Amino acid sequence: MELAYAGLQQLCAPFIDRLERLPGPQRDALGTAFGLRHGDAPDRFSVGLAALSLLSDAAEEQPLVVSWTTCSGSTQPRRRRWRSSRAAWGQSRWAGRR
Repeated sequence: MELAYAGLQQLCAPFIDRLERLPGPQRDALGTAFGLRHGDAPDRFSVGLAALSLLSDAAEEQPLVVSWTTCSGSTQPRRRRWRSSRAAWGQSRWAGRR
């Protein structure tokens, strides 16, 4: 089973009540991607634009910070180690300059 938009749905869940504020095509794309509406699989760019619009709408009322990292399942541990070691190296270099 593929859950293409599961992570995006979790990110947008607190703001799903704002879905009706989106323009029709965006509202339909996001609603279909999240299983709230019936229809053909939406274009991924439409879903992305709808998610961005939804988060932008929420950010108008209060500050919003989103941090997103993607890794494929087969290389995730290796990438995570590389990022950690790279971040530690950068921090040690930065600390030495102070």
